[in-house]
Amino acid sequence: MWDCLYEMGYKLSPSSLKLMDECPRCFWLTHHKVWKRPQGIFPTLPSGMDRILKEHFDRFMERGVLPPEICESGECVGMKIFDDKEKMVVWQNNFKGISWGDGDGNVLRGAVDNILVRDGKLIVLDYKTRGYPLKEGTAEFSQNQLDTYNFLLRKNGYETEDFGFLLFYIPKSVTETGEVVFDTELVKMPTDVSKAEDVWRGALVMLEGECPGETCEWCMGVKKNKSFKKIREEYPKAYVSWDEKEEMQLLSLFKDGKSYSEIAELLGRKKGGVISRLRKLGAIRDGK
Repeated sequence: MWDCLYEMGYKLSPSSLKLMDECPRCFWLTHHKVWKRPQGIFPTLPSGMDRILKEHFDRFMERGVLPPEICESGECVGMKIFDDKEKMVVWQNNFKGISWGDGDGNVLRGAVDNILVRDGKLIVLDYKTRGYPLKEGTAEFSQNQLDTYNFLLRKNGYETEDFGFLLFYIPKSVTETGEVVFDTELVKMPTDVSKAEDVWRGALVMLEGECPGETCEWCMGVKKNKSFKKIREEYPKAYVSWDEKEEMQLLSLFKDGKSYSEIAELLGRKKGGVISRLRKLGAIRDGK
């Protein structure tokens, strides 16, 4: 299991990074396949709202105009809805989304609700359904999510503005014929891709280290998988970051014709880690 996990890398998303913020130990245990925090019944109303809102925005995109809930905002002057339908099918897909890999097999992925564009720069628009009016600090809970989306777009070669939007839909009343009326509130949020990258890198460092000791109410009764300790006994450098000196040793051994297994034994690494690093350094191609 561990060979496969390290060779394939870690697959992270804004939601998994949010878990890391809530409890680093739950995050570590989840991504090392030791244990997963139990989830309650998934509420279908928010996903249903997302679906009809995407259809709603698509109708306005086809007409080349913004829907009234955002066109009336002075913040959206000169903007339009991103109209590359093929890309949006992927970017809005929860199983695909906008993704980027670091070359070590680690992948960061996130599915957006919508994208606006102005002067060639993309702007993330995220829908939020909320039961009550916004309080001070409500929008800040989505900061890393917007930062991460901007980071992913830039890593995929797109220019973005240094901000994004949260569009809140808040139930207001019910008409005599049963239609639910919503109030809307558009919140402009500054974004920082460097913070998103720091969070991403920090998550990988955490996952390559030992299991965090501090517990939460969810993971307090879960024991760390003993196989991790056994692997470190057999491969002392497993899950430890590579430095320049060790990379030079790796390349030298590879050029000398040593097998992956021989190199792994000499460097105290796992075979999967050796292959992954050689790919990162450009010494071998994917699939070789």
